[in-house]
Amino acid sequence: MEAAVCYRRPMPARKRTRRRRTGARTARPVRGAAARAVERVLGSRDAFALLLRRLEAAGWRIERETPAGTGPAKAPPAGTLSARDR
Repeated sequence: MEAAVCYRRPMPARKRTRRRRTGARTARPVRGAAARAVERVLGSRDAFALLLRRLEAAGWRIERETPAGTGPAKAPPAGTLSARDR
């Protein structure tokens, strides 16, 4: 009795097409827009103050420099952790 032999017909290997990365065309414009937004925020005292308030509301601890002659900055009470430090 002969054993049955099963085999696949040889097929040529698939050639992979080269594709650009998905974000290749958008990375540079997005980076430029982000840089302009940062410059816009840092260029305005009001926008910068709003950014700081929003960061603090989100749980970030902001360390501010004290103006000369006003004494040391107040430290937060011991034992209080911000959301970022938890």
